[in-house]
Amino acid sequence: MEQIKEVVKNLKRGRGEKSVKLKLEFGKKTTISFVIGTDSDKIFSKALDTIEYLMDVILFQIDTKRLPANIVKVHYEFDENEYRWHPSRAVGDKEYVFVSDGWFVR
Repeated sequence: MEQIKEVVKNLKRGRGEKSVKLKLEFGKKTTISFVIGTDSDKIFSKALDTIEYLMDVILFQIDTKRLPANIVKVHYEFDENEYRWHPSRAVGDKEYVFVSDGWFVR
């Protein structure tokens, strides 16, 4: 993961002040995607650095007992104010949004 983070950070530095939107996807049965969209190098780096620390939380959040049925993709977005990743939506037979620790049909 460290090598991937360094490559991505170098890509961001190479673009200078231009915006970069990065989307990383992981998974087989349920794909997990992380979306970072910011102009700030500091926020971009912090978002990348914190992805690897989310694994335990993500496994809890996408547990089949907590996730709506037939979900194939879960999207996470980085909150620049809190410096934290949050689930934002899940896609399957229906589309859901994550609000206050729960999934609701969009």
